[in-house]
Amino acid sequence: MSILAKFRGGLSAPRKRKTARSSGIADFFQSSRIVAAFIFFVTVVAIVGISFVGIHTVNLPVLPNQIASTRIVASESFSYQSAEKTRLAREQIRNRVPRVYRLDYGELRRFESAIQTLLRDLEQLDIEHPRDAPQQAAPAPDDEAGDAGGTTAPDAPPGKPADAKPPPASATPPASATAPTSATPPASPAPRASATADTAPTPSAAPRKSTRLRPPPESPERRAALAAIVDAFNARGPYHAGINDIRTLLNYGDAATRSPLVESALVVLRGLYQEGIHDESPLFAAPGAPGKVAVFRISRPGGVSEQHPVQSIEAAERFLRINLETPGTDSRTLLALFRIFHNGLNPNLVFDSDASERLQEETLKNLQPVTVHVERGQTIVEPGIRVTPEHYEMLEAHRHYLYEHGEAETIAALEFFRRVLFVLAMVIACVVYIRIEDRETLQNNGRLALLALVVIANLGLIRFTYWLSELPYFIQNSSIASLLPYVAPTAIAALLVAILIDTGSAIFMALLVSIFTSVIFGNRLDLLVVTFLASMVGIFFCQQVRRRGSVVRAALLGGLTIAVFALLLGIIDQQPILRVPFTVPGQMLAGLCNGLLTGIIVAGLLPVIEGLFKRTTDITLLELTDFNHPLLRFMQMEAPGTYHHSLVVAQLSENAAAAIGANPLLARVCALFHDIGKTGKPEYFTENQRDRANPHDESNPSLSALIIKAHVKDGVDLALKHKLPRAVIDVIQQHHGTTLIRFFLQRALHQTRLQSSTSAPFSASGTTLPPLAPPPPAGSKPPLPTSGSKFPISAPGSKPPLPASGSKPPILATGSKPPLPSSGSKPPLPATPTPLRPEHLKVIETTYRYDGPRPRFKESTIIHLADSVEAASRSLRRVTPQHLGELIDHIFEERLQDGQLDECPLTLAELARIKDSFARTLLNMLHSRIAYPPADASPKPAPDPREGGG
Repeated sequence: MSILAKFRGGLSAPRKRKTARSSGIADFFQSSRIVAAFIFFVTVVAIVGISFVGIHTVNLPVLPNQIASTRIVASESFSYQSAEKTRLAREQIRNRVPRVYRLDYGELRRFESAIQTLLRDLEQLDIEHPRDAPQQAAPAPDDEAGDAGGTTAPDAPPGKPADAKPPPASATPPASATAPTSATPPASPAPRASATADTAPTPSAAPRKSTRLRPPPESPERRAALAAIVDAFNARGPYHAGINDIRTLLNYGDAATRSPLVESALVVLRGLYQEGIHDESPLFAAPGAPGKVAVFRISRPGGVSEQHPVQSIEAAERFLRINLETPGTDSRTLLALFRIFHNGLNPNLVFDSDASERLQEETLKNLQPVTVHVERGQTIVEPGIRVTPEHYEMLEAHRHYLYEHGEAETIAALEFFRRVLFVLAMVIACVVYIRIEDRETLQNNGRLALLALVVIANLGLIRFTYWLSELPYFIQNSSIASLLPYVAPTAIAALLVAILIDTGSAIFMALLVSIFTSVIFGNRLDLLVVTFLASMVGIFFCQQVRRRGSVVRAALLGGLTIAVFALLLGIIDQQPILRVPFTVPGQMLAGLCNGLLTGIIVAGLLPVIEGLFKRTTDITLLELTDFNHPLLRFMQMEAPGTYHHSLVVAQLSENAAAAIGANPLLARVCALFHDIGKTGKPEYFTENQRDRANPHDESNPSLSALIIKAHVKDGVDLALKHKLPRAVIDVIQQHHGTTLIRFFLQRALHQTRLQSSTSAPFSASGTTLPPLAPPPPAGSKPPLPTSGSKFPISAPGSKPPLPASGSKPPILATGSKPPLPSSGSKPPLPATPTPLRPEHLKVIETTYRYDGPRPRFKESTIIHLADSVEAASRSLRRVTPQHLGELIDHIFEERLQDGQLDECPLTLAELARIKDSFARTLLNMLHSRIAYPPADASPKPAPDPREGGG
């Protein structure tokens, strides 16, 4: 079934007309102060319940290394094993357990092997290269040249001249008297070393001259062999023995004499190695004053380690020099022996990592986990300080304890009165702001209920997000719980209010929701700032939004603001960005998802809230401008003249609304639908009659007036059936206000005068009937108004009738067009008002007035004026700025004098701008065009461009 058939069937069938008039109960709820007080009370209670009841600081998402925003106090006494403190204790034990070292004897063995080889080489030198001739015994001076300098030279082979006499017994002490054997370790050298640390080595006896024989001169071959022995000795290690020192050892005696002396020195060296020698690096520095002996833990065979003093290399040198002295040995030989054995003195203390680890593990076996006891009321986290791992661990233990013991819901007594005062102060501040900036909202309980509902619902969603943090999963995963504040959709109320009411109220709602969001999540100032900023960004991009996709885009930009703020805050708090657990990227992603979710929720809720609270958004209005709307299509087919009239009024109204700062889209939509009631009986309106007969010719004036007025109620009926917005219904009711249908009133008065003149030739005492105005001559034009004159007023929205010879007065309706004159018609009745006389009392004026109400808002007033101006402008024979301006001024003045603009909020300045807009728009619409000559006609001079054309 086509649209036209549906409408025709609906019009032909008996129906009950719907009415837009609200019931008494609806009026009571809309304007009662009791209802407003109830809304205020419910709002306060709901905000208190959502923002404070059951809210405690234990579930606040806190991350390590963040700056705490609130104080968290233990609500119950509890104990827990602190892994963090245990870890610190283990680290302290590891640092306090001494490091274990082992003694390395590799250098000692290598030096012993080199010394034994040196002795054998010297012995072989004596055999292969004996001395030439023995010398007589003579005292050998201690400071023989070549010995005191201590110069280094290569090794020399051992040996002794075959004819050399052995030294006297007094010059060669027995081995047992000079040094202990290798099987018997020497006495601890530490006391002696410390006692002689600052003194130079001196012989135990007074200096004396040696009585041994001076060796004979050496042959060149013997000297070369000795040099080769010294070189070979130095090549066996990092040794630097001098040739003179080796010669002194060689000249000490034969092999049997040298061997005990060298063995005694090796015993001293072995003792030093057994004690341990360390270098003088800071790692081995002895604690306390210089000269103290460092004590180290030395590992022994079998895995046992013990504390043991260890000498530095300097102390070991002093000890070696002192303990090489033996009775009967001259100082020259002792000094040479010291310089030779100094090459074998090296640090032998080596760090033993395995033994150190074993010692630490043995020590840590006895370490028990650290147990921390927290008393009730003890502060866990202080506000304004950085959360350390210890604080975070204690907070986690507190959460687990409360969860396991079921006390998370009753951890703290609510400071109910203080919180109620806080909420009450915020709501009162909101009321004061609305009272200052938007008094209409304060006087409309529906708008107050809308504000209260969106705020409470938004806070309810935020509280639901907070409740998720109390679930076991989020308690055990605090890094994920930290994302919840960024997921909370805090901008829903702000965007809804910005679209449905205005941006001023939306800004305050955004601030209100942001404050209570920060309260819910633990008085976080950063959360208050970022949520308010995101809401403001969304409000900015939601101004005059006309597409639902634009709502999602605005909310997504708010989510992007949250993501950027989370990144900057993470950098400031030194949170890991590209490392596990990826907290900052997670917060950024949560902010973007928050914006997308908010946009989807707002776009989905808009139609529901529009229908529930009778609000109209620009999105809905834009959808209604589609010319394929069923009502517009039906009007285009059934009442084409009315449809064209509505289009022109829509253009006039839209331009005028834009000129005074009203809603142009609302004015356009309301103008398109303001005359849809004429589709019920389109033939009764002049603009739709064309060449058809006028049905008003045979009707009573009062009946015609009732039919004309009925198009308002029919329009409301159709608007309600098609669920048009409340603003459109209001414009349908108000676009005529309570104006007079003057044509039919004059017709009724004329008929009454005719009847009175026929039935009563004499009027009542003291009264006379006004003379009937003579009809204008056939074919004449209505006179244009002069200065101070008025136009003849026809039915509102219609053109003045064109008189014709013998025509009857045509019946004009609101917004109708005058019929074309036909031959033989009677002249129309003049539209000049006639004062009522006593004999005219049976003509009731209210019958010929629209039922109203008068225009009550700017867009309705603009359409009310545009409807009359558009109809009257068609009566102008010549459209000039002067004539058009006088016509508009006359209509505006007449509406002001009739009181039609008494209830609208327009100012005189705005009325002046509306006049200018009407004149400019009509001049552009009604411009004249030149008449083009026929193709076969001779060309004529071009018209003056100043007269218009094209």
